[in-house]
Amino acid sequence: MKKICKFLIALIGLSPSLKAQLTNNGANINIQTGAYIFAKGNINNTSGTITNDGKIEVQGDFTNAATYTSSATDDYLVFSGSALSTLKSGGASLTNLTINKTSNDVKLGDNISVGGNLTMQAGNLELNLFNIDLGSGAGAIMNETNDSRITGTSGGNIIKTANLNAPASVNPGNIGIAISSSQNLGSTVIKRGHVQQTSANGGLSIYRYFDITPANNTSLNATLKMYYFDGELAGINKSELQFYSSEDNGNTWALIGEDNNDQANDWVLKNNIDHLSIWTLASKISNPLPIKLLSFTATLVNRTTQLQWITAQEINSSYFEVQRSKDGTSFDKLFSIPAHGNSSSKITYNAVDKNPFDGINYYRLKIVDIDGNFSFSSYVQVNVKEGTSFMVFPNPAAGTFYLHINLQVAKKYVIGLYDVNGRMLQEKEVELNAGGNQIEWNISAFAKGTYFLRSADNSMPVIKVVKQ
Repeated sequence: MKKICKFLIALIGLSPSLKAQLTNNGANINIQTGAYIFAKGNINNTSGTITNDGKIEVQGDFTNAATYTSSATDDYLVFSGSALSTLKSGGASLTNLTINKTSNDVKLGDNISVGGNLTMQAGNLELNLFNIDLGSGAGAIMNETNDSRITGTSGGNIIKTANLNAPASVNPGNIGIAISSSQNLGSTVIKRGHVQQTSANGGLSIYRYFDITPANNTSLNATLKMYYFDGELAGINKSELQFYSSEDNGNTWALIGEDNNDQANDWVLKNNIDHLSIWTLASKISNPLPIKLLSFTATLVNRTTQLQWITAQEINSSYFEVQRSKDGTSFDKLFSIPAHGNSSSKITYNAVDKNPFDGINYYRLKIVDIDGNFSFSSYVQVNVKEGTSFMVFPNPAAGTFYLHINLQVAKKYVIGLYDVNGRMLQEKEVELNAGGNQIEWNISAFAKGTYFLRSADNSMPVIKVVKQ
């Protein structure tokens, strides 16, 4: 490997192709302007220095645990290929980052900062509970589309800081919200997240929200134009989208309405806003149905998913639509099960998915009443490839919830509870047996809102938990 490093150091303007992974163990690698490294495997900078004035293209993981420096404008870090990749920058600042995956995505392994262009060409970039800081300078998202975008339904934020003085439809860093105001807002921090927000009465938002904090935040007479992608709609009809705002970190939401809704260009606009806070889009009519759902579980049996849900009350219920997803964001209908209509006793429903995906499968219920109104349950998930299933109930939970884990073989897990900003609040180390396991978790000490469970080795899917 030292020979490879020495070879790379000597290269100027050439493009070596590394079929295996490159591990830099104390050497200095200087990629000069016009030169680049192309690795079909991983790049691990363990204890050396990489100075990038050219281009690094990697089809596996990029991990920096030492020193990575880049030029002011010229350097590029590009992810390509078809394998799932992880980016772990080790605190280094990147200039230009490009996502160009023919299949699968890139996910963050820590917080990153990008001072230039974050270009989306193909594939998604998953926040994975971490943050992307675009800074206060030229950092910007480029070419983001519904088919290639930044996602983060398990938490994390895109952060942009901008000095906004009497802005006229300014969209800082192409982050996805245009701000207008006759006033000087001063230094303004904008956070974009993709956690689905839940109101006190159970209404659900799209998979996008903005937390906007200006230095001056009074009498703004502001206008917001929020953009979205079809993949973030969570089943909500575009024509129904309305602005909601929260003053208490997403615990409660107020309906603000809308003044313009462009369904062709995917944005909603609201005028005459006095001050800025947390904003999202949801349906004005997406109120919870008079159904009390006691549990919703998914269990893997002989490569089929056994689904079961129990209701304690039903009023004018029509049917349940079972939906499935590969990514926990875009769901498709599997089949419908008739509801009982009216009941005040416990009713158990069972269904089977005979052909689940090879890998993680997410399931949720669309609960529809006789007038056509509907709401969604929280999702549950199974992993067909590993023969495991994970679910939380009750969810939402007021105080204690139970994490149910079904395993093919015994395993030790280290599981953390995280908030939407990626801060770990609690951690449990548990020895689990083959078969069914139940972990009790008390969150009564925490504020109402959205939290996430994640294992230290990322072998468990990230699970959303709502505290009510």
